Amino acid sequence: MEEKTAIDDWNICGHEKVVNFLQGSIKNDRVSNAYIFTGLGSLGKTTVAEKFAISLLCRDVPSSGSCGVCSECNQFKNRVHPDVYWLNRKNDEKTGKLKRNITIEQVRELRGKLQQATLLGGYKIAIINGAESLNANGSNALLKILEEPSKNTVIIMIVKDVHALLPTIISRCQVLNFLPVASKRIEGFLDTGDNNHLISKLAHGRPGLAISFKNSPELLSQYQARIQQFLQLASVGISGRLDLVGELIDWSTDESLNIKRLYELFEDWQLVVRDLILTQSDNKPFVSSIGASDSLEKISSKISFTRLKNFLLGIKDAKVMLRGNVGSKMLIENLIINL
Repeated sequence: MEEKTAIDDWNICGHEKVVNFLQGSIKNDRVSNAYIFTGLGSLGKTTVAEKFAISLLCRDVPSSGSCGVCSECNQFKNRVHPDVYWLNRKNDEKTGKLKRNITIEQVRELRGKLQQATLLGGYKIAIINGAESLNANGSNALLKILEEPSKNTVIIMIVKDVHALLPTIISRCQVLNFLPVASKRIEGFLDTGDNNHLISKLAHGRPGLAISFKNSPELLSQYQARIQQFLQLASVGISGRLDLVGELIDWSTDESLNIKRLYELFEDWQLVVRDLILTQSDNKPFVSSIGASDSLEKISSKISFTRLKNFLLGIKDAKVMLRGNVGSKMLIENLIINL
């Protein structure tokens, strides 16, 4: 029988320390029962989780890689592996809209599955995407799973902000922080072609976003438009700001979609404000929003550093409040008024 070759290089852009740690855990048989992957969206957390999981499941290669062709690998890639459980927010059967939280019923169902014997004799793996959307009851149910871990079970929670989780959950997990990746590293990772320098800069250290921009020029254009929209928003009075926000968000849609949209906007705005501060402090070489330098220069000369700093703090607070029951429209209107 021909020997299969392990793919020890997970082909991840950046995050070398995280990847080396996880690969070392597999090689040294020191895999933890629970992990938290935390960091901004589009950094590569889900991709690393999938590489980690498939490396645990593949039994045709004695390493921290995977063969990519065995039944376990193919089942995982097709999301039909019987020992892998994906936990996400579900649609409400009555309204057809996405639920705001991962429910306690979902977590209880997961607990039942993890307590069962593994079907293929290897690891049982649960990947909880957007674990910060667990409500209080769901979080407490998850805590019970972590307090009584089943043998050969690995739970991977993917979150943007680890502090959105209960401290008792965090204390029972291995927390791995995903940081932005250098733009030069992202540029070198992208396939050959045009706009790689522009794309790597506009991605603001997020490889996943850079890949999306590379694959979809329309998405790249939309993002550039959002940068200009924020700069326009920052340059007008309160009435003009509220009008512009009304154009950015369709308030007639589902509230969960509004919240998702606001998270995306807030992350974009934080990065543009960062560029405004860099422009204002004469650190233009570090500006990421290239192509908008004239607008950045014009706006930064009109807004004080204190105002920009307070707006960043306001965005941070607003992101926390989005996890509560504060209405999205009232939240962003209050934020914009104080810009």
